Amino acid sequence: MQIPTGLEDQIANCFKTINAVLDEAGFSLADVVRVTYIVADRSLIPQAMACVGSYFRDVRPAATMMLAGLIEEAMKIEIELTALHQSWLVPARPCGPEQAGNVSPSRGQRQ
Repeated sequence: MQIPTGLEDQIANCFKTINAVLDEAGFSLADVVRVTYIVADRSLIPQAMACVGSYFRDVRPAATMMLAGLIEEAMKIEIELTALHQSWLVPARPCGPEQAGNVSPSRGQRQ
């Protein structure tokens, strides 16, 4: 595989792969709940943040950016993400005293 030389090209390549994998699994970027960016050079972080932001305009996953050496010297960024399909979400259940076994909120004792 040929690694693009520029950071923006590498990010575009990452998201091309990410979108293909998500699509194959029936997901989209809208299903992304967590993303980790691993950047090889601290000086690239502002450019990386600006570039990846364009892919997540309408989606706000939890995000972490780390600085680390990557396997190939030519690599400037690695992107890892977790997606959760909205149909998998379970509606929250009410959690009032009647659902919690009538625990007194003032003393934490059963009534």
